[in-house]
Amino acid sequence: MTSEAKAAANRRNAKRSTGPRTASGKARASRNAFRHGLSIAMRTDLTDILEVSEYFRSLMGEFGGADREQAVRAAEGQAELLRVRHIKATLINR
Repeated sequence: MTSEAKAAANRRNAKRSTGPRTASGKARASRNAFRHGLSIAMRTDLTDILEVSEYFRSLMGEFGGADREQAVRAAEGQAELLRVRHIKATLINR
């Protein structure tokens, strides 16, 4: 158990610890725990959306639209696999 003196000292120190205040400091601090990027959500920028939709269209054409949900899952899985391969290559090249 923490003594009252130590708890009071911690409270005083915490008042001085405000964290980053500038936009660049906040941006830098937001990446403090970043290691490899595998746990972040898949980006939803235009390139990724086009990549998934292109693969989806090819699957739908190949299987004649038999199972739309499976084609969506396969397209998303393919995009995720490409993302992981890109991250792996980036880490190896460091």
